[in-house]
Amino acid sequence: SVYLSRLLSEAQALGQMKTQLVAMVSHEFNNSLSVLGGMARLLKEDEPKPPDPKRANYFTVIEAHVRSLAVAARTLLELGRFEAGRLKVHPVRMDLTALARSTASALEVLWSRKGQTVGVTAPAAPVWVHGDPDALALVATNLLANAVKYTPEKGTITLGVEAEAGGARFYISDTGIGIAPEDQARILSGYFRTEEGKKAAKGFGVGLALSQSLLLAHGAELRVESASGRGARFSFFLPAAPG
Repeated sequence: SVYLSRLLSEAQALGQMKTQLVAMVSHEFNNSLSVLGGMARLLKEDEPKPPDPKRANYFTVIEAHVRSLAVAARTLLELGRFEAGRLKVHPVRMDLTALARSTASALEVLWSRKGQTVGVTAPAAPVWVHGDPDALALVATNLLANAVKYTPEKGTITLGVEAEAGGARFYISDTGIGIAPEDQARILSGYFRTEEGKKAAKGFGVGLALSQSLLLAHGAELRVESASGRGARFSFFLPAAPG
């Protein structure tokens, strides 16, 4: 009917406005966080040597929160692009071991604050695959940020690269709260969080859904292996890109 058609059009218009608003706010938010992070680094560099332990801890806290918020802002920005049908990937030849090491290093300020042990298990030589470096960096960052968030203090997290027929698998495993089998598909659908997850940390439940969308755009998918209270392992496979 005309009435239903009008309601559908209005709903679509509201959805588009929401997507545009999320993208705009996320973009501006990310820009501001970049400035704050840069200023914090400059102030830290100007500190006398050796630095005062109390003040050094203040800078660590600032850096950790800026990094965490930057991941959230980038996730929302890309989610807006996905909902608008504008999420695209541009695969090139890239080194999967470099992704593991750079991700661990980028989020060190988060896991070191919780006294967690984060290691990288990967071949010394590069492992070349076809993938979009920026998109996969966001996937890996989201996976590691989640592992840090849901793994208790002093826990262990491993980023790794394993050779498989035709390519290689990137994985992140942890000793965190785990995910019940019945919830594993739902956490990839978006805006869903387990009851255990809600108790352990704050969040929106969009990071894994976006990661899955980015991987599907590669022709890959996110694999979840977990059980309640027994940690989790998230992984994805990418085809080899010989030189």
